[in-house]
Amino acid sequence: MENRSELIARVGMFFYLLAAGLMLLFIGSDLGDDPQFDLFFLSLGAGLFGFILRKKGPKPQSSDRFKSMRQLREKSKQRNEAKQKK
Repeated sequence: MENRSELIARVGMFFYLLAAGLMLLFIGSDLGDDPQFDLFFLSLGAGLFGFILRKKGPKPQSSDRFKSMRQLREKSKQRNEAKQKK
C-alpha cells in the first residue's frame, strides 16, 4: 500500500511540472502578442490536480541537513528563557 501512495505523490509532482511547463508556454504566447488562455487554464487545472494528488501521498521524511542549525536554535531559545526567568 505504501508503494501506491508514493506513486500517487510522484504523479502529483508530474502534474506540478506539467503545470509549470504549460504556464511557461502561456507566458511565451503572451509575450508574442497572441495569448493562448487555454494554456493558462490547463496550467491551473494541472496544478490543482497535482496539489490534490500530492496531499494524498505520504509526507516526506524530515532530512537531517539542518540538524545542527536546529540544535543551535533550540539551545539559544533555552538560554533566552533561562535569562528571562532570572
